[in-house]
Amino acid sequence: MPVRFTITIDTGNAAFEDDLRGEGRAIADRVAGLITAKIADGQARPTMHHAIRDTNGNLIGHFVAEIMPEPAGEDDA
Repeated sequence: MPVRFTITIDTGNAAFEDDLRGEGRAIADRVAGLITAKIADGQARPTMHHAIRDTNGNLIGHFVAEIMPEPAGEDDA
């Protein structure tokens, strides 16, 4: 089951001012956890939208996971 992930993050707030790398790493870890929990554990729906929040709890973006159709292969004849 191919899945397309689209991640949008806006870094223009206070959580990123002191430690852009550290905040980015923390957000990436949280997004990876969501992907693991929702997709890898079989809870996938055709399209899933999730808010992304910084360490201060502010909404900074979102990610979308879309289940894509299986590519047509030679075995489909």
